[in-house]
Amino acid sequence: MHHSEAVPVGVGVDFSLPFLGRAASQARQRQIQNAFFLCGNARRLPFPDASFGFIYSFSSLYCIPHVDKVLLEIRRVLEPGGVAVFDLGNRWSLCTLVSLAHTETAAPCYIGVPTMKRLIADAGLEILWRRAYQILPLWGRKPKWLRPLLHPFWKSLLEKTVRGRMIDEWICRLPGVRILAFRHLFVCRREG
Repeated sequence: MHHSEAVPVGVGVDFSLPFLGRAASQARQRQIQNAFFLCGNARRLPFPDASFGFIYSFSSLYCIPHVDKVLLEIRRVLEPGGVAVFDLGNRWSLCTLVSLAHTETAAPCYIGVPTMKRLIADAGLEILWRRAYQILPLWGRKPKWLRPLLHPFWKSLLEKTVRGRMIDEWICRLPGVRILAFRHLFVCRREG
């Protein structure tokens, strides 16, 4: 079974028409016929309440201001008992320093881990599972003092797998280190 057959209908939402065009083109090339793409705002999704049983967002919510409003929208469009999987970017990480040094990119909208947990709870989502990873930035050439840690060697080392987890994730599980990991992946369920 092709992975697209596991979901009756998939809907992709993005604010960028070029990205939506690329996604639609890739779906056609892979002969995926149950995926649709809409231009929309994550803070005002164009769907009625309780429209979806599952929502997935990866590598995008830390570029959106007012993520609290996005989380409220996720809850609104989730069915009761529905599941959302998303990641948030940690303000207190080396990735933040790299992002701030690269002013030509989108302004980061990272938040601290305690704030992540509070906003998720305030949105009426229950955290079922959380994983933290990416202790070192995966890109960038600035700030100069951080360059030794930005070398591709570290990325290739940290993405190696030991006992089913990347070395990066093992490091991020150490006491006192998890709070400094950049990506915090959450699996949440809509309460009631």
